[in-house]
Amino acid sequence: MHHRSVMFVAVGTAALTLFTGAAAAAGPQHLVPQAATSGTLVIDTAFDLATADPGHMFEFTGQVVDRALYSTLLTYSDDNLVLQPQLASSYSVSDGGDRYTFTLNPKAVFSDAKPVTAADVVFSFQRLQNLQGNPSFLLDGITASALGTNKVVLSTKAPNAAIPEIVTNPALGVLEASVVEAHGGTDSANAATADKAENWLNAHSAGSGPYEMSEWDLNGPVKLTANPDYWGPKPRFQTVVVQNAQPEQQKLDVETGSAQLALDLSPAQAQGITGAKVDNLASTFTVYTSLNTDPAISPATANPKIREAIRDAIDYQALVHLAGEGAEQAASLIPGGFDGSLPAGDDLHQDLAEAKALVAQSGIKDPQITISFADDDPVNGLQLGDIAALLQSNLQAAGIQVKLLGQPVTTATELRRAGKAQMIVNYWGPDYPDANDYLPFVPGGEIAEQVHWSASDAPSVLATANAAATAPTLGQHIALWQKTMKEINASGPIIPLVQPAQVLVTADSISTAYSNPAWRIDVASVK
Repeated sequence: MHHRSVMFVAVGTAALTLFTGAAAAAGPQHLVPQAATSGTLVIDTAFDLATADPGHMFEFTGQVVDRALYSTLLTYSDDNLVLQPQLASSYSVSDGGDRYTFTLNPKAVFSDAKPVTAADVVFSFQRLQNLQGNPSFLLDGITASALGTNKVVLSTKAPNAAIPEIVTNPALGVLEASVVEAHGGTDSANAATADKAENWLNAHSAGSGPYEMSEWDLNGPVKLTANPDYWGPKPRFQTVVVQNAQPEQQKLDVETGSAQLALDLSPAQAQGITGAKVDNLASTFTVYTSLNTDPAISPATANPKIREAIRDAIDYQALVHLAGEGAEQAASLIPGGFDGSLPAGDDLHQDLAEAKALVAQSGIKDPQITISFADDDPVNGLQLGDIAALLQSNLQAAGIQVKLLGQPVTTATELRRAGKAQMIVNYWGPDYPDANDYLPFVPGGEIAEQVHWSASDAPSVLATANAAATAPTLGQHIALWQKTMKEINASGPIIPLVQPAQVLVTADSISTAYSNPAWRIDVASVK
């Protein structure tokens, strides 16, 4: 996936966890807000908006919108970003780790003041699964059922320690079943064709979140109004406007007071900004390079000695410097702070002398490789072509000749998915903040297969990863994922490079704003 996000600390679950406490214009428009004290918050972001229906939504901008409209079973605290209650006031885990029982908060109500029930949660989850849309995979292998009116049970055939993190995703926001059904929605097995509620849900909302939909436009702006019946802490702003702006415009809008938050500036673009605060943190995007193991595609990258030489030739610290203030080296494919990630001491290091020796041992004279990348798909302002150029310099210093192949993202993606790229520079962002979201990188996984790293090529790595994904306890889950990441770092054809910086720019009138992997910015927590 490709979620944009910033620094995050993931905290897993114990066997029993208890929580205490409790349509319009044809192009972009810019609305000039009143003063911050007037109750209007304006957020600038580059739109990739497709829908506001949680059952279909899986885009950056949609996450911002749906996080405000819909509550989820669990959420994250704002200051230290650990799991917190939202619709569920508590949850328990079976001894085998294959059954999670969530108890709903009796205070939780929808925007029409009707209580949120277990039946609403089951309807929302089954609808998401049966719509077969972009976010449906989040609930793969998970069965939702109601236990009375206020308990929801999520069952799996094998243990899944990621469930508490999965249910925080805005796509799993709970809808009021009766309202959605009244406007053509269904959770039936044929919902992919029978459900007709999306258009209505784009212009309205059927949630229990702090805001309701007021105005909707795919090109922006989207306007949200505070929900008078919200059962949680009241947000500071009565109105939130999310408007479509490219980074250059975002910087100008924040400086002139036309917006209070800008979400898409790079570290370089944010330099010298006035009238605003700039936070540079490591994002949870992982930029990586992968090497094709098929000799028909590349005799060089298929050679284990050449792959090892590439791992040693890379100047990882130069990549961090290139990525800008706030960036960090990716010690593993799982970003730092997630359960299962590796500490900085386990990261890879450049050893150019060893790289040269390995090239000589490879038996390939004058090895040549083409690095493929998307030249129009930067990650947090970082151009993949700049990373590829640095890798080219590193590899050529080790005796490997490199050509660069930059292509539009659609073309580069087609080449990569077809398994025909020799060496790839790409990035991955979490669909949910747990190590299980990185299963595509293990042998036989979706990303691994793009370089022909199949299950039979590294059965021990695959076995460890599968054990990690289905571990019944958090401790086993973490330890096995760390072992998997060490094995991939040591011999796998996929090499983690850098976690780019994520920049959050807030006007001086804003005292508090947080962002995280699941929904970028929680507008209700902005103060």
